[in-house]
Amino acid sequence: MKLVLSVFLLATLVEAYQVGIEPGDAACFHMNFQTDDYVKVQYEVHAGGYLDINFNLTSPSNELLHTTLNTSAHFMFRSSHVGNYKICFDNSYGVSQQIKEISFFFDIDQTKTMEKVQHHHGSNTSDHERLVSMVHNLKEQLYEVNSETYFLQMRQKWHSVIVYKTNFSVVAFGVFQCIFMAVGGWLQVYYTQKFFEVRLCV
Repeated sequence: MKLVLSVFLLATLVEAYQVGIEPGDAACFHMNFQTDDYVKVQYEVHAGGYLDINFNLTSPSNELLHTTLNTSAHFMFRSSHVGNYKICFDNSYGVSQQIKEISFFFDIDQTKTMEKVQHHHGSNTSDHERLVSMVHNLKEQLYEVNSETYFLQMRQKWHSVIVYKTNFSVVAFGVFQCIFMAVGGWLQVYYTQKFFEVRLCV
């Protein structure tokens, strides 16, 4: 029962972060990891120009581990040292200089760690360790489902915002067009009457 509960507790520990980055600014986040931690990172730009952002991952020794300029990314890395790892989203080098709305996850893959332990112990791995490994494996699968569901919800949210703004613009333009045509028609009638007006002089 405890193992079942721990699966769902671990699944709920996966957090999503959202940040808005102004043009020319950068947002950095610091994470402490142990040696040989397998860390999964996933991000996606939901709004802002061409949805481009410069992503950098730096080790505790300031070594650049990963960099990309893209709309989204999903990758895993192994921490080679204990310490503070830094991920940065930089909006200085983007093609479109607009505010970028970003969501991202990061999570330690316990399945990889358990596989390493089992490989080290070989056939001496106990039933309890195998059961714990299965629990972590299930947790990672729940994490994948949770993250994909979250990103789908965020895409739907931003698509709804875009549709609402588009509909509002179309309706506003239609109303403006109707008012413009009504005023233009009234002015045409008014000046036509003025032009053909006959003045009687006594």
